[in-house]
Amino acid sequence: MRQRKSGKCRIRSRKIESCPTNRARRLRWIHFIPNTFGIDLSTSQTEVDTNDGIKHFAQPAAGSSTFDKALYYVSAIDITRQNPPRKLGSSRFRFQIVPNLFVINQHLSFPDFTEISSTTFHYVQASAGLGAEVGWQLRMHYAYFNLIPMYGFQYVSWTQAGVDRSLALGGFGLRSELGYRYYFSRHWSSRIFVKTTNSYTDLWGSVIHDIAPQAKAIESALDSSAGLAFSYTFDLSPDLKNQLKER
Repeated sequence: MRQRKSGKCRIRSRKIESCPTNRARRLRWIHFIPNTFGIDLSTSQTEVDTNDGIKHFAQPAAGSSTFDKALYYVSAIDITRQNPPRKLGSSRFRFQIVPNLFVINQHLSFPDFTEISSTTFHYVQASAGLGAEVGWQLRMHYAYFNLIPMYGFQYVSWTQAGVDRSLALGGFGLRSELGYRYYFSRHWSSRIFVKTTNSYTDLWGSVIHDIAPQAKAIESALDSSAGLAFSYTFDLSPDLKNQLKER
């Protein structure tokens, strides 16, 4: 059977069998799959604003179990997608669509919110989304900003008059993050960041009204954090690994 080469592509019987360009096209879908697992070590704060214009900030409260106490220092588990570092070449601008999944597990209280100051809450949030990220990369350094619409589930539990109570709600929110990432190697990296996520106003409004019906209505709620994270990036396929090495 006759064979001939066209550029970098091998053609056999008028059919392209091996071509880096076509292989890259087939692998485009893989860029929407998370490949990086990270643990955030940070100061985290939940804020609720009442309709009288007062902002109430939550403070961390250690849980009762050993597992909860350990999680006091781990504000979130974060799963996303990252490109490997560039060992050679000049800096470049990046625009990409990135997936993100994260889980928050905290015990907190609102000491300056008089009506609920004596109540400790167990707060869990799990969210996933897909959004835009812009960044600037120079070899092992990467500065970025992303804005990601998220759909998530939030759960709050507390004890009231000796009775365990809880409330859960799902809905849409918006997460933004500004940060800087440094790659120690192809797989290991760390980052410093500041991020905010819209919390569910209806959830906190219902919780606080259930505890103290006389309290002011909740107008908005926000989760914010800043700190240091450590991450590990996986190679998803041998073809993609080889393709990225050639970039």
